[in-house]
Amino acid sequence: MKVIKNINKILKYCIFIVIFFMLVGITYSYFVANITGVETDTTITLDSGKMEIEFDGGNGIEATGLYPSDEAFGTKDFTVTGTSTIEQSEMYYKISLIIDENGISKNAISFTMTSTNTSDNGYIVPAIPDDIYVGTNRIELGVGKFIGDVDGAIHSYQMKFYYYETGNDQSGDINQTFKAHILIENYADPCVSGNCLKDIILSEAGGPSVIEAKGNPSFAAISSSSDSGLYAMEDEYGTSYYFRGNNSLLKNNLIFGGFQWKIVRINGDGSIRILYNGTEEEFKQNGTMSGEDDDVYINLDKWNEYTDDIKYVGYMYGGPNGEASKSRIEAVTNDTSSNIKIVLDEWYEENILSKTFENKIADNLFCNDRLLSSEVGGYNISPGYGNFPGENYYAGFYRLYLNKAPTLKCGFINDQFTVTKKHIGNGALTYPVGLITADEVSIAGLLFDTSNRDNYLYFNYLYWTMTPFRENLYGVSSSSKISTYFINDEYVAIRPVINLKPDVVVTGSGTLTNPYVVD
Repeated sequence: MKVIKNINKILKYCIFIVIFFMLVGITYSYFVANITGVETDTTITLDSGKMEIEFDGGNGIEATGLYPSDEAFGTKDFTVTGTSTIEQSEMYYKISLIIDENGISKNAISFTMTSTNTSDNGYIVPAIPDDIYVGTNRIELGVGKFIGDVDGAIHSYQMKFYYYETGNDQSGDINQTFKAHILIENYADPCVSGNCLKDIILSEAGGPSVIEAKGNPSFAAISSSSDSGLYAMEDEYGTSYYFRGNNSLLKNNLIFGGFQWKIVRINGDGSIRILYNGTEEEFKQNGTMSGEDDDVYINLDKWNEYTDDIKYVGYMYGGPNGEASKSRIEAVTNDTSSNIKIVLDEWYEENILSKTFENKIADNLFCNDRLLSSEVGGYNISPGYGNFPGENYYAGFYRLYLNKAPTLKCGFINDQFTVTKKHIGNGALTYPVGLITADEVSIAGLLFDTSNRDNYLYFNYLYWTMTPFRENLYGVSSSSKISTYFINDEYVAIRPVINLKPDVVVTGSGTLTNPYVVD
């Protein structure tokens, strides 16, 4: 019997060793990907001179035997050389990373970039020290410039590409293909003309220093004619300038992409946040922007079908529908889209995707603030997951309902919804579309329990915001109060929000009858 037991032990050890080596073999075999690039040497010729682009290796990004590591799997060096005989010349160029094909998981590949002004001329595209994660979209890296009479001034760049170990199963990336190329093109700064939307808005209000010197109004009171205007507040990107006040007094009306929009604010990165306000055709018919009795929404629909777990306040959430969340982390993981996100994505696909004007859309974060009240100084009974009716309070409850202290910050990166994952933004979105937040509604001049029908956000129907309250979400009532609605309330309007790039050029004056029109 002893011999048999010893044989059994030996067999167990042998089996364990075989399995161990099988697992190790799998670990190092399934991360092989085909990575290619399509860059070519290029010369950009301008009236003021020329810029020559040279890519080291000429064939782009190449790697074999890709596997998870903290080390870069690929490096791309390139230079831009400026030559001009004109003393006052200015030659701009823009660098973009174009994703031609990506079968590897979204946010699996990332890159950084170093920048060197080798000849100390003009300015370079800023370095990117923090990883930017790659999806399927074009990523604009920035603008550089050469100045004056120069003979071969050089700007040097190095991009490093990474495929990190995530701690999760990455076998879905077996033998997938990633194709990308770096595009460097001439760039003419449209804002030199003075017709960029953000510059016009700031100039109309006296400029940044005048706006910032005003401070903020009281958010414990609704807006009025006396405090209508433009104010400043910090967001995740820098200083944001937001509109507050009466609809008839503000120049925040816009036509873009066949639709009417209300300008909510200039974001801290210079992009412009706009709220859906009807169709351009309706404006042409009426001769004025749509108002309180018009259909300034795309649909009436519920936030989500499911209600028996607090995870469903998420724009996205962890686990499939109908499956209870078992931890706080699982509840706020962005795996599954809510019903309202699906509606907004479908609207974007139909009305913006692949249109000629889509390149004017910016990827700025949408905040679905799921921090608990207890995490910002308030109280909370539930653990932040599962089904705890009446016991869950989110940060928005503490911040807005109790303290009337709105913020444009979004402290939890999982709640910073963007298309591209960066040091700001979770990279969970398919398209750059979302909703207004309750904080943006508050700074615009709305309040609990007090109607404000003069405010620019008013129309005669209730609509969603993106901010959780308890087991429900904030919204705006038909009398223009801040209110709350249950997740499965199906007769609540949806008003999309998008962001425009900082360099959009407009005509018009921003009034109700002569709105800004994006060129």
